Amino acid sequence: MNDKLNFLPFIPKTWSNIFKESNMEDRIRKTLELWKFSLAQELSLTISYMENNLITIELITYDDKNAILYGINQENTNRIIYYEGLLNIDFAENTILKNSWERVPKSIACFYENIHNGFYYYPSHALGLVSLDEVTYFNDYEWSILDEIEAPININLEKTFGFFSSGGGGYVAVDLDNEEENVAVIWYDDCEPDYNVNFWDVVDEWILIGFQS
Repeated sequence: MNDKLNFLPFIPKTWSNIFKESNMEDRIRKTLELWKFSLAQELSLTISYMENNLITIELITYDDKNAILYGINQENTNRIIYYEGLLNIDFAENTILKNSWERVPKSIACFYENIHNGFYYYPSHALGLVSLDEVTYFNDYEWSILDEIEAPININLEKTFGFFSSGGGGYVAVDLDNEEENVAVIWYDDCEPDYNVNFWDVVDEWILIGFQS
């Protein structure tokens, strides 16, 4: 693994140091320390589950991407499920958020800058925080639910971005015009949205559901 790192200069130093550990337990411990240092409170359920069920973390490369593959034991089935976290340094370049990144809530930016450019169920790229090139820009879609909602829309679709996807038509999104930290909307493509929810409360619970379902 150390030889491989010599050919991957774009891996952040924090992750390079983790993967210099040959012992899997030490590698997992340092990984969880990184998560805790950045967002211990915001992702407490996610981190707690991984503390008890994270089996492996491996460095993978494909399509010019570097990523961490998490092997997580699913308690109710005893099978291993896989989550991916991308490691891109210039992740905000050439994305729809390139010119709006400074308006993204600080804790959300912290996750993308210090942990991963997304963390999601590997087979579907959903059930988690999506990578920035897969963030849903609400103004790009013609939402049929808009014809069914009677009350005025309480977000600016032109400034709203979905950072979490359930993979089944549910999103946790942030309106960048809203200056309150971490205030989000749960948006569905088939029923009315839920406004003024705490972004991390919902994301943490939904990631946990993904781990367990």
